[in-house]
Amino acid sequence: MPLHSVRLTNTCIPERYELTLEPDLRSYTFRGSVRIAYRLTKASKTLVLHASGLTIDRVSVRSAVGELAGTHRFSPKSETVTLTFPRALPKGSGTLQIVFSGPIQEKMRGLYRSTYRVDGVEKVLAVTQFESTFARQVFPCFDEPDKKAVFEITLVVDASLSAISNTQEVSSTVSEGTRTVTFAPTPRMSTYLVACVVGELEYLEGRSKRGVVTRVYTPIGKKQQAAFALDTAVRCLDFYEEYFRIPYPLTKVDHIAIPDFAAGAMENWGAITYRETALLYDPQHSSLQNKQRVALVIAHELAHQWFGNLVTMEWWTDLWLNEGFANYIEYVALNHLFPEWEMWTQFVEVDAGEALRLDALQSTHPIQVEVAHPSEINEIFDAVSYAKGASVIRMLTAYLGERDFRRGLTAYLKAHAYGNAKTKDLWAALSASSGKPVATLMRHFTLRGGYPVITAERHRGDLRLSQERFLASGERVNERPWVVPLTTRGTNAREHLMSARTDTLSLKKGVINLNADASGFFRVAYDEGLMSELSAAAGAGTLTPAERVRLVDDAFALAASGRVPIAHALQLSSFIRADTDFSVLRTFVVAVRKLKPFVEAEREEGLIDAFMRDTLGPQLARVGLHARKGESYTDVLTRGLVAFALQDARDATVTSDLQSLYPHVETVPPDLRLAVYAAVGREPGGLETLMARHKEVELHEEKNRILAALSSLPHGTARVLEFALSTAVRVQDTRVAFAGASRTLHAAREALGVLEKHWPTIIDRYGTSGHDLPRFIHTLDVLNTTEDARKVKEFLSAHKAPGAKMAAAQCLETVRMHVAWRKNHGPELVSFLKEYAA
Repeated sequence: MPLHSVRLTNTCIPERYELTLEPDLRSYTFRGSVRIAYRLTKASKTLVLHASGLTIDRVSVRSAVGELAGTHRFSPKSETVTLTFPRALPKGSGTLQIVFSGPIQEKMRGLYRSTYRVDGVEKVLAVTQFESTFARQVFPCFDEPDKKAVFEITLVVDASLSAISNTQEVSSTVSEGTRTVTFAPTPRMSTYLVACVVGELEYLEGRSKRGVVTRVYTPIGKKQQAAFALDTAVRCLDFYEEYFRIPYPLTKVDHIAIPDFAAGAMENWGAITYRETALLYDPQHSSLQNKQRVALVIAHELAHQWFGNLVTMEWWTDLWLNEGFANYIEYVALNHLFPEWEMWTQFVEVDAGEALRLDALQSTHPIQVEVAHPSEINEIFDAVSYAKGASVIRMLTAYLGERDFRRGLTAYLKAHAYGNAKTKDLWAALSASSGKPVATLMRHFTLRGGYPVITAERHRGDLRLSQERFLASGERVNERPWVVPLTTRGTNAREHLMSARTDTLSLKKGVINLNADASGFFRVAYDEGLMSELSAAAGAGTLTPAERVRLVDDAFALAASGRVPIAHALQLSSFIRADTDFSVLRTFVVAVRKLKPFVEAEREEGLIDAFMRDTLGPQLARVGLHARKGESYTDVLTRGLVAFALQDARDATVTSDLQSLYPHVETVPPDLRLAVYAAVGREPGGLETLMARHKEVELHEEKNRILAALSSLPHGTARVLEFALSTAVRVQDTRVAFAGASRTLHAAREALGVLEKHWPTIIDRYGTSGHDLPRFIHTLDVLNTTEDARKVKEFLSAHKAPGAKMAAAQCLETVRMHVAWRKNHGPELVSFLKEYAA
């Protein structure tokens, strides 16, 4: 579909909205009115706005020709409404008034309802979720990111309920049990950032150094879980004001925990909404991993208050300007606020690792990708826009230097404040601050999909380099070379911009690592001698944790592509046994676990289990199964990781020890509970025990831990997924179980049957909102036989997946790739494991 076909023209420019909404939480409907001050660039008898699923009762306009009543006609395909007037509206200013009504939905978009219980009594919230194109489902508007305007919002609610919007309350009047709340005008902003929340809530409050009021709102009875979020939010806001050198422009910022929420959070200006697990932290029952997640999400959403809200991408093609930057800056903030967490190592493992995996497929897409229809917009909220975007910004920062990067960033934000920008505007600002050709470097990583693998071979005193596109399938393609910033440390410390297909460096003797601190978005294939030296350096601790993560991840990726023998990757276990970094260990554990389906298909899965037990046994011996006073955060995380992996690898002693902790599971450290639950699930009647526990517990995080344990079990997958689709599990959390089912062949095959059976329900719940539908499809990625590939193709062909076409293509490509790898390299893997076991 041509891009212009669904975009509004610039004939009518909105300047101010006066929006009144009156939600009825008994009938699940709302009434509303909107007055839109506009400017026409030429005379017209018609105005076209966005509107979807609304009933319009009355339309009128006041302009230089007086007041006119209008008629309306909806166009469902383009989600617009055309207003027609008896005479042409003149060029210049006017005011449009529309009275309308609509439903408060169950689906988590537009204006929807969310519920929770207090002492058995159900409480109902009305919540908005407008990104990317759902404001039009609540009020007629110009629902595109560059159609910025000022919003004056009024909420008419039951007098007993809280009412929250983007800005501070300026008046509140009560009449006959109804409260009318008016909020201060917002800055100029996009429609997708408008927010309204109505319901029974409580809060904790703090203030930033400049006096910005920060509140964390929770459902009734949970505000004690808001303390960590409040402290983090206040400190993070102070940090960003100093980092960006631009004050936060509002007088308040609210962080609101919503029981039912499709995304992790939403950066509405001044009224940020979150799912509970992304905002609330219970010191007794929440894990350290969840504490880190809460801090990351808060930092991400607060970064958006500048990158996304103050300056917004002009169109969704540049979504990454919002998400990639927020994804990067959140780590900058947490590295400052919690340096002991070593978050940059986790970034290399989680964010860069995920981006490198997705971007190694033929079916990837560029960071900057043309989108037209709303369903296409939702598709690009993926690891390319977020994680690859953040990764290339990290690479660019290392190339420019922190000082010049920040100077350029501030200049960019000031130049485009309260307006919109394109990627080229950012490159211009960073080039001006650094004097370096930013656009020349970055166009290779934003305008094309994929990334290079650098092959490094020592030849006498030189290092011979070559580059080509890395594809997970191992296919060789002839593409133009990238411009790649190579950075080395130690005796060979230097920076080198590689732009040709081949290159030569003259280096001194010593260990050579071409990706210092793993800052570059590329992989490196070292010759056998160089790899041996790097492995030894990793064991000696002379590589940083981030470099060790990248060494492990690259080795397994190169082996999976058939570029190097699988033995090269598995032999890294020699230093893994004694490595003390959590991210390094998790990278190795996840990589080895992904090999299990290949030996499972050959009925040799016990070989992987034995390898895992041998490698990780020393790690559990080091950290122990029980917490120790004063231990490091990385030991806490390692204990949970290794204990789960060992019970999953059928270590009888570890499994028994974990099962013995279950009777007092509430006193077990939260980071160990997933392993305890998974071990209990292996007992006779374990499924029933865990399902009963899921219904008993109140903490949202604990419920998800149990779901994850259930879906990890070697039996009962279909039953677990049926449970996850039932009313016992919140709609937003079903995906937790399906993610677990993607770990083994038998589970993924059972998942395919459940997907076929329940596809209409899944489409109804997730097909046109949020970004969950692709995650259900990716449950099947692990499959690896010819018969699997046939069934996946038939399933994807027979079942429509709106907003998930790219995910479907990526899934089928991955399965076919696994079929080929199993045929070509499966025997090599089994042979290595047999020899290792002997």
